[in-house]
Amino acid sequence: MIQANAISKHYGNLRAVDELDLVVPEGAVCGLLGPNGAGKTTTIRMLTGILPPDSGTLEVAGCAMPEHRSKALARLGYLPESAPSSPEMRVIEYLRFRGSLLSLDKRTIETTAHSAMEACGIEDVGRRLIGTLSKGYRQRVGLAAAMVGNPRLLILDEPTVGLDPRQLLDFRALLRNLAQTRTIVISSHIMQEIEAVCDQIVVLHQGRTLASGTQAELQETVGAHPRLTGEAAGRLETITAAVKRAAPGVEIDFKTLPDGVIRFEFETNHDPRAVIGASVADCGGVIRSLERSEPGLEELFLKLLDDADTGGRNL
Repeated sequence: MIQANAISKHYGNLRAVDELDLVVPEGAVCGLLGPNGAGKTTTIRMLTGILPPDSGTLEVAGCAMPEHRSKALARLGYLPESAPSSPEMRVIEYLRFRGSLLSLDKRTIETTAHSAMEACGIEDVGRRLIGTLSKGYRQRVGLAAAMVGNPRLLILDEPTVGLDPRQLLDFRALLRNLAQTRTIVISSHIMQEIEAVCDQIVVLHQGRTLASGTQAELQETVGAHPRLTGEAAGRLETITAAVKRAAPGVEIDFKTLPDGVIRFEFETNHDPRAVIGASVADCGGVIRSLERSEPGLEELFLKLLDDADTGGRNL
C-alpha cells in the first residue's frame, strides 16, 4: 500500500527525512515511532501529498507521488493531529462538505458518510453541532471525515492526543475494528498506543528507518529476551543453589527482601518455571511467585535509540 524508496526532504540546511525506506503491505496496521525530530511529521506530510519528496520515489495506494497525487488522495483518508472541523457545522454537514472537497458525487458522499458515521459510532450525533461535542466525539468525527469516500488507506497522525482513558480505550477498539478492512498507518509517540493496535512497527531516527518489523522481530534486532522474575521463601544459600541448578549458565540477580523472601530475576529464551518450582520444592523451599514477561515496546524502543546513538549495533 505504501512503497517509499530513499525519499528525502530538506528545510534549508536541515535534512528532516534522509533517504527513508518504508514499506507498508496492504491490510497492515503500521505504527510510526520516533523521538521528537525523527521525521515522523514530515514523512506523514509526504505520504498524504502535502509535501513532495525532494528525492527518491514514493507510491501510495498504487499511485506515484506527487505525479498522481489526486488519484492517491481519492484512495486515502487522513486524520491530522488536530482534527480539523467546523464547530458551527452539524456532523453530517461537515462530512458532506469533506466529500465535496474530494469531488465525490452526491450518492457516494451520502452512502459513505453514513457508513463512516456508523463505523465510528457517531450516528446518534449526526445532527449535533460539532462545537457541542466532547473531545472524544470530535476525534471520531475527524476519523469519519477521513473515511468519506471509503478509502483503502487511513493515515492517522497522533489520533488519541487529548483523549481521556475511557475515550482512549474506545478509540483503540474502533481502530482494531477498522483494521479488519483497511490498511492503517498511525504516527504516535505513545508506546501503549502502537503496542495495542499495530502489527508492524517502524522506528524512525534522524530521518531514517532505524528498525522495522513486528514487536517480536524488533526484540530479535536488539537482542532482548523475556525476563523471569520469582520470589521464594527459604534459606538464601538453599534457594540460590536450587535456582542456579534449574537455570544453569544464566546470570541471575538475587535479592533478599525486608520480609526475608528471596527475589531472583534473569533473562531467558526458555520457560524454566516448572523446573525452578520443582528444584526449590525439592530443597524444602516455597515458591511465592514466578512470572515471565516479554520486553515491552518502550524498552525495545529505548534500546534501539541507545544502540544507534552509541554506534553499538549496526542497524
